[in-house]
Amino acid sequence: MACLPDKPVLQLELGRTDAGISQILVTALDKKQTDANIKNARAGNNLDTFIFIPAYSLVLVSIGLLLYRTIIWRTLALATVFAVPIVSCSDWTENLGIAQTLHHLESDASVHHGDALRIADPSTVKWTLLLLILCVYSVHALRIGRIGWVALGLSLIGGIYFIASFLLPYSHVLYYGKC
Repeated sequence: MACLPDKPVLQLELGRTDAGISQILVTALDKKQTDANIKNARAGNNLDTFIFIPAYSLVLVSIGLLLYRTIIWRTLALATVFAVPIVSCSDWTENLGIAQTLHHLESDASVHHGDALRIADPSTVKWTLLLLILCVYSVHALRIGRIGWVALGLSLIGGIYFIASFLLPYSHVLYYGKC
């Protein structure tokens, strides 16, 4: 998808069509390359499922609980802590969709109807909620005003910029059908 960065992971996560998923993973001329793509996608999916998702969830909950200890916006900080499991579950659901798609490609060499949406819908929820959580955390950290919190807030703004740089053009595709 032209609106997304040229990163296969994001293309796979946010691709809205089954044909788009096929373009990312299937190389019509080279069966070995297709098999390698599937193998690499499965390895990345497993790393994401068992290492990356639990790690970032723990970090986000820890930051939220630390922010909750401050006086500023306690309720909002706590609400974002409760939103982190929704992000994690959305990410795991997305990974389940990727695993099913990879299984379809291995079993009959085709992407099945609905595979793309089984990946893209939970991914959209994940990225949108993650963007909101990072916004709340960064503003909250900057408002505390201590040097460590300001540094954290500025770092989180970098994450916000990264996510917004592909999520905003992507949302245009969702609503208007074009980049």
